[in-house]
Amino acid sequence: CRFPGIFNSTKRCLATETSVPSNDSSSAEAKPTGPQYEAHTDFVYRGPEGVDPADTSYILFPGQASQFVGMGSKLLQFPRTKEVFEHASEVLKYDLLKLCLSGPERKLALTQFSQPAIFVTSMAALLALEELHPDAVPRCIGTAGFSVGEFAAYTFAGTFTFEEGLRLVQVRAQAMQSVSDQIPGGMTTCLLTADADIGKAMKAARDHCQTKHAMIRPVCNVASHLYARCVVLAGHREAMQYIQQHHKDFGIASCKPLEIVTSLTRRRSDTPQPNVYEVGPGQQLGYILQKINNKAYAKYANVPVGHFGLIVLQAFESGSGKGTGMPPRMPCTTDLTAVDASRIGSTSHCILEFALPVQSDMAAAASEPAIIAFSVKYSGKEIQINSLSSDSSLAQLQSLLYEATRVAPDNMKLLGLKGKNLSDSLAKLSELGVKSGSKLMLIGTPDAEIKQVTEEKHESVEFLEDNEAYCDGEVKLEHRPEYLDKIERRIREYKITELQAPRAGKKLLVLDIDYTFFDHKSVGSHIDELTRPYIHHLLTVAYPHYDIAIWSATSMKWIYSKLGEMRLFASEMFKISLLVDSLACISVYCEEDEANVNVKPLAVIWGQYPQYSASNTIMIDDIRRNFAMNPQSGLRIRPFRQAHQHRQHDRELIRIAEYLEAIADVEDFRELDHRRWEKYAAKRAKKRAKLEQKQGDSANPDSAGPA
Repeated sequence: CRFPGIFNSTKRCLATETSVPSNDSSSAEAKPTGPQYEAHTDFVYRGPEGVDPADTSYILFPGQASQFVGMGSKLLQFPRTKEVFEHASEVLKYDLLKLCLSGPERKLALTQFSQPAIFVTSMAALLALEELHPDAVPRCIGTAGFSVGEFAAYTFAGTFTFEEGLRLVQVRAQAMQSVSDQIPGGMTTCLLTADADIGKAMKAARDHCQTKHAMIRPVCNVASHLYARCVVLAGHREAMQYIQQHHKDFGIASCKPLEIVTSLTRRRSDTPQPNVYEVGPGQQLGYILQKINNKAYAKYANVPVGHFGLIVLQAFESGSGKGTGMPPRMPCTTDLTAVDASRIGSTSHCILEFALPVQSDMAAAASEPAIIAFSVKYSGKEIQINSLSSDSSLAQLQSLLYEATRVAPDNMKLLGLKGKNLSDSLAKLSELGVKSGSKLMLIGTPDAEIKQVTEEKHESVEFLEDNEAYCDGEVKLEHRPEYLDKIERRIREYKITELQAPRAGKKLLVLDIDYTFFDHKSVGSHIDELTRPYIHHLLTVAYPHYDIAIWSATSMKWIYSKLGEMRLFASEMFKISLLVDSLACISVYCEEDEANVNVKPLAVIWGQYPQYSASNTIMIDDIRRNFAMNPQSGLRIRPFRQAHQHRQHDRELIRIAEYLEAIADVEDFRELDHRRWEKYAAKRAKKRAKLEQKQGDSANPDSAGPA
């Protein structure tokens, strides 16, 4: 270990009272001697026999949401604490101490930064504890951590080194952030009365999300039991907001949203994100994980490590007066003597958990509707459907039928449905008259047959979209008076939907939806499977520099529906300012196609919002002809098609985000050639890296030489 003393000091704890078996196979059945472990668990430790509890101590570590700007500032007065932050910065590849001391708060709140910050600050606080209370560590008979604090507890106990623990925390935080970027969620602490029906409350919240927010598979589950009659719920932000507004209707005495930027929790049966585990660096991760297993917990550590709730319970039961809560800030809003150990389950077995709550079987059974069985006839064959419920949507049925027939939902016609919402993919099967025993008929042409007919035409269109002179004749379209008249009419008559007032000094980013960051032709069981990876990342990076507008050549109804399902309205990291639909488009004559085509003239926005112009606006779309009236302002993105094949490896939006950040300080965008955006972004990134390296060398003149 790089730091002598405190991180190795636990090796002397209880050295004369307990024998710690080795972790090899020859001692697999060995039992610790001296202090006794409870029969019902491997990790509840009662301390050495004959020792007065008043002479013992427990060391507890905080979890996420305890971070704050300025954390660690008071620790720097103690020896070696700054060295802890410096070494952590070397491992993490960014200045952690600067982030802790100066923020910004928004960045520090992100999971990928807050968890390493809490872990490292806790480790530095141990050094301060050694100075302030020299007897705290030698008298320690137990340690525990809440959430990410478990990693600090295991590091303190000697299960793995400081650097190994930090790398594990970094990998875990990056994975959770990856999920959070795609599926932002929320958490709420609920204090229950004796008559509370938490299962009914969760079902009502999910129903609310389905009916009011058009979500296909909303999530609202119990994430953890803190103590008797106190649970933490997790799920979509809209579900959390519903619980907070209607909690008294379900016997919930009070509820409080957790101030935490967290990933959306899912039930175990849900499909995981394909790129959740594509995080790094994770050096020696496999080796570290081999050391961390259920048997090792009882034998590997020199100081027993337990679940936070149980170790707190035993501390108060034993009468120990030396419980030590570690900085940054230990939230303590409950009576710890009321902890009900039977309601608390260990999370220690899942060292790389990704916030996957396990809903109780009884609650799940009470809230989930019954499965219905029916058949769909297609091409003379019957397809048996026996995995959907009456609450399942038409889109879910279409997804199953697509897997069986390869007929795309847009090409499906289902005979036998009833009701008024036959074309609404979000309509429940019960609303469409589907029940057990129903017989439907499907009419439609499979994708392969359609592709064979349209392939030649598709290639021609792709060529035209890439042609720089697309739709231009002898006179450039943007100068033709008949089209300028149409634009003037749109400025006068069309009303742009404003969600947030433009901010002073910001540039404008205009984004298309279909094929830009959403595959609207493919079929998936959840909208996340069709959403381009890193759209939340792109908007988060862009927001400090750009106001955000969404312009889709569809109706406003579908814009709201798609953005709502993707939770782009609910993010705390960015806000969408303007929405523009197909009614703002104009038609122009395309000589190559010998037909009229719709385009998106940015002058409609500029006419209603004069602070924006060609000098500070960039438009990103997958179809080049949409830039016909403002070619200088357009950046053509690679279309996001066939999401199931390409989603896992698609990094287009990461590169676009880098480019947007790189050009944010350019005074006039008309000086740029967006066709060369990839080269420009790479050049700026290389230049910035050299500058940061130069600044680092000047700040640390002694670091340049050999170690």
